[in-house]
Amino acid sequence: MANLWIDADPSGLVWTGLDCDDDLAILAARALEATGEVAVVGLSICGGNAPLLHTWPNAKTLLSLAEVPWNLTKGLGWRSMQPAWRSLRLLSGSISEEESSDAAGAILHAAASLPPQSLTVLCLGPASNLALALRRGPWLAERLKGAVLMGGELTHRRLDLNFMTDRGAAREILESALPTILVPIQTCAQVAMTPRWLQGLQQCPDAAARSILPKMWLQTWMMPRLVNPRVVGLPGRPTSPGLSQGFIPWDLIALLAASRPQLFTWESWAVELPSCPSEQGEPCNGTMHSEPFRLTGTSRADVALVPWLQVAEDEVLEQILELLCRVPGTSGASLQPGFLTQLLLATLAAFVALALGARGIVTVCRNAGTYTRRMNNHLTSRQKRA
Repeated sequence: MANLWIDADPSGLVWTGLDCDDDLAILAARALEATGEVAVVGLSICGGNAPLLHTWPNAKTLLSLAEVPWNLTKGLGWRSMQPAWRSLRLLSGSISEEESSDAAGAILHAAASLPPQSLTVLCLGPASNLALALRRGPWLAERLKGAVLMGGELTHRRLDLNFMTDRGAAREILESALPTILVPIQTCAQVAMTPRWLQGLQQCPDAAARSILPKMWLQTWMMPRLVNPRVVGLPGRPTSPGLSQGFIPWDLIALLAASRPQLFTWESWAVELPSCPSEQGEPCNGTMHSEPFRLTGTSRADVALVPWLQVAEDEVLEQILELLCRVPGTSGASLQPGFLTQLLLATLAAFVALALGARGIVTVCRNAGTYTRRMNNHLTSRQKRA
């Protein structure tokens, strides 16, 4: 049985959260506990798909509705990271959220309490909490069995949201002596959750995951338009044909890599996240350098294991569905608005500004027309007098 510490940024119960796969992975991990495949030692929460202001209450609600008794600790938020988009960076400075170093301390305590090389940290969001734990206790790299990072892109193109949000934290982990599994965009994109798969989940009437269905349906509409077109064009392994109508279950694939390694073939890759110029700061160009590492019998800190599916996509989706249907939950959990109120107010303000601007333009045009007519009349009268 594998001992797992899960570090996540769940936002499946928040309308403005960017994804719902963390929530699904947490529920699937609970099912893996029931089958005796893993023991979840603890769950820590960070910002990422949403600010910590939203991911923290999301996590508490999720554990409550599924009656999951895990040790839950709060970690770092957007202010300690480098959110990938300028709009998020501006937003992070305008919200009030109480970050905590408790997650890093809890990871250190769990590793010290268990036998050496028996605990794996699964990072489903930005790896900020694990990086902080490594800074506080460098011995952690030798004590842990390893880390599984959901993130990375293998063809020198723009990184995923996790690595972009705290590229520096990912670099610290990859440059440490900690054995690391990297689950990049190319691996995750081998699977897609389509409307047909969601209909299968609806047939599990007591499943806690049904509370996330509204967000999942939204994802099947948004991701084929906003994210998947860029993913489909990446070189590498074939992507799922379902990307045209579904979303990628990123964190569920990372969870399976940590708990059911027999589903994958494994390759070693040399990975580097170059530092950014000091005047520019992270995440600068938002890429990483990587190439297959073929020298056996050598040990390098910058080499990570990368999994590739060796079973059919349908089998993976069937296993995920079976896991999620195993976890019952209470009904009635409604999605929180997140930033919907602010977005609605901003939209209203924009419309008001446009309306006032249009009114101002009309007034200027009218005044200009009046002035022109007066000038024409004045010139005409002068010509008549002449």
